[in-house]
Amino acid sequence: HCVLRIQQELGEEKIPELDVILQTGGGSIEAAYLITKVLRKHATKINVIVPLYAKSAGTLICLGADQLLLSDISELGPLDPQMPESQEGDTYTHKSALNGFKALDQLQRKSLEHLDLCARYFMRDMGLRTADSIKYAIDFVGVTCGQLYAKINPKEIGEYARELEVGERYAASVLHDYMGWDEAKAAAFARALVYSYPSHGFVIDLAELGRIGFESAKELKPDEIAITDQIRKLFIGQESSIIKMFKAEINTTPPTSS
Repeated sequence: HCVLRIQQELGEEKIPELDVILQTGGGSIEAAYLITKVLRKHATKINVIVPLYAKSAGTLICLGADQLLLSDISELGPLDPQMPESQEGDTYTHKSALNGFKALDQLQRKSLEHLDLCARYFMRDMGLRTADSIKYAIDFVGVTCGQLYAKINPKEIGEYARELEVGERYAASVLHDYMGWDEAKAAAFARALVYSYPSHGFVIDLAELGRIGFESAKELKPDEIAITDQIRKLFIGQESSIIKMFKAEINTTPPTSS
């Protein structure tokens, strides 16, 4: 619905410079990619302004900006897709597709730690030879950690991997196809946005964007902050996503929400 509305609003226009005010907690990664595609088709230069937050799929839209303008409290987020999860009482919540991989990674780390501790114990305290110590350590860790590995659902891991690849591929496509990034650099940056953060809600602010090499992100100027402060007040308490577009420059009249 949002994609169609934006396409209809832009019509057949070719806009030299377009300012986009974006506020969203996330949503469909496919819709975010299509929104970016429509915006890039109709505008030569795109400035995306984030007064509060553009999380998850909203972050993908930000990647398609020639200039990303943030305040000191603006935030983006990782691109790990959210998947529905059933709870007791047939209620549904969402969880990051990265959760299964993080759990598997922790299990692998702990298994290796236990293997090292056991091997050292058999050699140092039991006086066994290195080869025997390693063999017994493998047997012990296989029994203890194997029960945990058995609880991992391969089908779920496969579904998680597919969803994560979707976010990764869309991000790399936006950076390479629309922003002119080198293919290898775009792929590495996209992978980092999907896999490098500990939680879906992790705050990716202006400083973090600078650390990971997103050079298009800039801090709003004092006069621009005064305007976005007014806009921000409209967004507080809003549950739905909002995207507004203005030609050439930030409009000094705060937009009405829709």
